Amino acid sequence: MNIAPKNSLTLVSVCSVLVFTLIMGCSSGSDDDEKKSLVDAGAAGAATQEAAAPTPTSKPEEKASPEKAPEPKVKPTAKPEAMPTATSVPAKPTAVPKPTVVPTATPTPPPTIVPTATPTPPPVAEPTPLSDVFEIHGFTLSLDPNSSFVASGLDVSGFTETEADKSQGILKLNYNGADVVFYWQPNGSGSDAEAQAEVALALLSASKPTRTFTVISQGEISPDGQDGIYSGFLSTPKNDKSSPTAEGSGGGLIGAWQCGDTAFTMTVSGPDATVIQIRFDRLVENFKCS
Repeated sequence: MNIAPKNSLTLVSVCSVLVFTLIMGCSSGSDDDEKKSLVDAGAAGAATQEAAAPTPTSKPEEKASPEKAPEPKVKPTAKPEAMPTATSVPAKPTAVPKPTVVPTATPTPPPTIVPTATPTPPPVAEPTPLSDVFEIHGFTLSLDPNSSFVASGLDVSGFTETEADKSQGILKLNYNGADVVFYWQPNGSGSDAEAQAEVALALLSASKPTRTFTVISQGEISPDGQDGIYSGFLSTPKNDKSSPTAEGSGGGLIGAWQCGDTAFTMTVSGPDATVIQIRFDRLVENFKCS
């Protein structure tokens, strides 16, 4: 509480009394008693007010606080009941499996494809001349040391069969400027060497129809000690207008002999009579029956 206003009121009352006294002193004597009564009354009023005024040490009366309007009762809101939480049971620690060490697979190299070897057919037995010597089918035929069957263009085939063998066959070659035809066959007919020479000349004439063959000499030979004969012939172009390209004159020698049951016949021909003679003699001298 504030006590300042009551002290001010007391001071005002005292001042009022003093002013009133002064005024009354100036007034007439008749009024002294009345004035005295008023002064006494004023003093008594002031004393009463001072007695009624609270001392500074006294606590001011507490004013009654106005009654508060009753607060509206608010129904307490029901607290939401907490849902019971399931107490989680701590899970047992799961044992962590040790990592399995997987061995690294070693890459397998791709298989090497091995090419299948092509089977080599067995070699076919063919007359292979050894330099200047031919000895395959049961006999030996030799050339000069400075000649070879390979360089001569040797051709070997069958005479009465497809392939040559020990019983039959034919050789064709060019022996240093002379054409040589040498063949063998079984002597089943029992013919002699002279008959063989005649057959050889007939075969030569049939192979060259544009030429005329004339026998100009005959004689004996002994290949490897065997009895045999030879026949010399002349070869000339026929007077035939249908064959304007007929070759010039030439000649040759035919030799015939036998070794056991096999008959051998050889023809050497060409344009040079000297060359023919030398090549024929060399073949007869170097021949061996077996």
